[in-house]
Amino acid sequence: KNLSCCMVMANPILFKHHVDPKECSFDSVLAYRSIYRATGTRPEVVKQGIPAMLEMPVSRIVQKIRDRLRPGGVHSYRNLRRLFHNMDLCNWGLNTCTGFCGVLNYLAVWVGQEEFQKLSTVLRVDVGNSDVAFDYVLFLQLLCGDDNARLNEVRLDVLAEAYAWLATKTGATVCVSDMTKLFQPRPSEVADVYGVSLEPHERVDEFMKQWVVPHADGRIEWMDFLDYYLDVSMFVEDDDAFVALVQSSWGMSEHAKKVTQAFQEHDSTGLGELDYAAFAAAMRGVDPDMTEEEITVSFRMVDFDGSQSVSYQEFQNLNIMKYKMWFDRFDVNQKRVLTFPQFQDLFEQYAPALDYTLILGMYRSIDVDGSGEISFAEFIESNLLRVIDLWYAYDLNKKHWLVYNSVSQFLMDSLRTLTQDDVAAIFRVLDKDGSGTISLCELIDANILKVVQLFRIHDKFKRRSLTRMQLDALLMEYDRSLSTDELAAVTFYVNREREREALTTLPGLIASDVLHILKVFNRAKGASRVKQLDHDQLLAMLIELDPQVSPREVDLVLSIFDSDRSGSVSLVEFIGNYRAFQLQFQRHRNTVTIQRIFRGRRSRKIVSGGLKDPSPS
Repeated sequence: KNLSCCMVMANPILFKHHVDPKECSFDSVLAYRSIYRATGTRPEVVKQGIPAMLEMPVSRIVQKIRDRLRPGGVHSYRNLRRLFHNMDLCNWGLNTCTGFCGVLNYLAVWVGQEEFQKLSTVLRVDVGNSDVAFDYVLFLQLLCGDDNARLNEVRLDVLAEAYAWLATKTGATVCVSDMTKLFQPRPSEVADVYGVSLEPHERVDEFMKQWVVPHADGRIEWMDFLDYYLDVSMFVEDDDAFVALVQSSWGMSEHAKKVTQAFQEHDSTGLGELDYAAFAAAMRGVDPDMTEEEITVSFRMVDFDGSQSVSYQEFQNLNIMKYKMWFDRFDVNQKRVLTFPQFQDLFEQYAPALDYTLILGMYRSIDVDGSGEISFAEFIESNLLRVIDLWYAYDLNKKHWLVYNSVSQFLMDSLRTLTQDDVAAIFRVLDKDGSGTISLCELIDANILKVVQLFRIHDKFKRRSLTRMQLDALLMEYDRSLSTDELAAVTFYVNREREREALTTLPGLIASDVLHILKVFNRAKGASRVKQLDHDQLLAMLIELDPQVSPREVDLVLSIFDSDRSGSVSLVEFIGNYRAFQLQFQRHRNTVTIQRIFRGRRSRKIVSGGLKDPSPS
């Protein structure tokens, strides 16, 4: 019975799915694939059922075949069934003897003549006209030792729960593209059934190759979902192992269920939405220790449309329990802060592909105030776990860089309010070397996600632009330590190419890179409360903003920034003169480059004898 219509029409929160094993049986899956078992003369032993046949000598042959298939993982069973289906030209659930042996041989399973004769005593079907065929459906049932491929009520319930879970994650309709992003190829607690020799990104590719998608729009119906997990059920013998595998594959942990329960309890209207008060109560139900700041940060993160309410899908996407679980595991002092060694240990376990440089870059990007510690609120607001999960969904080869099209899709998935113009502006800011690629370190260090979130929050009228007052509020929220003079200087810097009262667009704010400058300035001054940079701190800041800056150049430009000749540079002085510094040193470098090219050509002429060596004077 196709249950996808119920999934789409019902409220995912209120939907409680119970399946009838009779309507989701092995035969119903075959019927969905237009395969109907033919009637014919069969051996008498078939009438006694699967348990009786497994007591016969044929059981040893079936066990031998099972042992040969098992090292290939669950997909060896699926390939076996698909090959049988392809050889079944009449869709009767039968193969010719030659075709049956050919399928086994293709999968590196060889059956001797004597063993084949024993199999024929059970699988042989006489369909008339002196033709004898093999019942491959019965063979599959023998292979898993159950006439329904172990699809009992426990397994069907977890599959229905998984499909409903996917429907809530993807907006009711489950598509192949959504499943690629949501599938989590982590090893099972019992066995890695997807092949122990495969890397995580290879498991995703192998997993997606197994799906039969009959619909042009790429949607996966309930019976398509059940068709795949029929083979998984044949492979996994233990019910608990099967449940653990399905839940781990789609991120259906006990923590996620607790979040769902908290949402249901505080959705008093039954409309599937929570206002701020109900959201705060639900979050405290998930974590009683959450502070008001952490709740406020969480609410703003998930309220993408600015409706001042949170839907169930937005609430699920927050995945607060996942963040809490990882944070608490390494917050050994229970102070709700992480130092860099603790942060490093966290991500070395969460994403082993990350190296020290990337982890350090992530830590510095989150620690905007330069305090040397990351609070739980900062950790939630960074959304790092989701960023990394999404990044590796596109960076399958673990090269830590993406081209424009992949970056565009990544940003669209991470921040659903972006337009193509916004994405293009972000790409131009991040691609400073003009390579046409963006690295994970560049993306995280630029803090793009936080910039877009702050812009969305303060763009109250959805005009995709900010007034002067809204821009001031955004800057103050980003860096609460800004004074009135500093705020005026930063605002003027953002709108330096426009009128001071002009509206600020998201591409304009991103192109100014001012939030990145504020973060680097705070990082350079360190824990000091005095907002002044000495020579060494200025050098460190300029090198971080422009790796081509040399210490000699810093000596030359200190006088440019230090307008009051105090020997140190304030934020107002730096912001006010940074643009002039960029232009002057770009011209200086261009001149030096031209001089070097000219000298190189002149020296080549001297060596070749075209010119005499000039005198020292």
